[in-house]
Amino acid sequence: MRRLFGITTTLVVALTSLAVSPLNANASTQTIACSTSGSFSVTSGQVHSGGTCAGQATLPDGVTSIGASAFSGATSLSSVNFPSTLSSIGSQAFKSATSLTSISLPASLTEIDTQAFFDTRLRSLTIPASVTTIRNDSFGRISTLTSITFPSTLIAISPGAFFDATTLATVTIPASVTTIGQYAFGNTALTNVNFDGNAPASVHADAFYRAPNGAKANIVEGATGFGEIGNTWRGLTLTRIIPPPPPPVSYTHLTLP
Repeated sequence: MRRLFGITTTLVVALTSLAVSPLNANASTQTIACSTSGSFSVTSGQVHSGGTCAGQATLPDGVTSIGASAFSGATSLSSVNFPSTLSSIGSQAFKSATSLTSISLPASLTEIDTQAFFDTRLRSLTIPASVTTIRNDSFGRISTLTSITFPSTLIAISPGAFFDATTLATVTIPASVTTIGQYAFGNTALTNVNFDGNAPASVHADAFYRAPNGAKANIVEGATGFGEIGNTWRGLTLTRIIPPPPPPVSYTHLTLP
């Protein structure tokens, strides 16, 4: 009887140890391998510890945030699959991930924090409609960036947001934007900045710092707050956007009996 009690006690202890093992499916932290080498971890819906990740990182459904510096310095990270549950990307999350060339940000995303993609190699960028503010230096020092699409819901482009995007030649600012901070588009290749509405209420004098000679602010008919056509506004020469001509009218010829 004493021996049976000992065996039962040992079995209970063994099962208890299994339940709290970090390898258990219900553990609070998961470690997920990247496609080539390295890994990242997920704790309570937040991604972290991905600095060794190489190749592709596929973030599982249920992830709601990417923590500060989660993939910072992951120089061999080439692509990321974001889940539809993601709502925020933390400060410096992908800073200096110098092999990261493209991303597709989910519609669920509401916040991109400071320097989130600083010094990556993104070539094009589409900001989701749910993001209303692009924070300081979020996409700074991306020398490969040639195309940005902003949503019509965007309100603020913070200081340094696209500083040193040295191949960015054209951008369209939605009518919803009210603030463009210092150096937001500093030291870029912008020759054409198209404004869909009136001048934003607050545009720093150096928002377009070191714009190329002859760079233009193209504004729509009736837009206010810019000044006279031909004058300089924030270092850009004001020009009028000429709307395209209406499509030709098509007539249907009827044959009478």
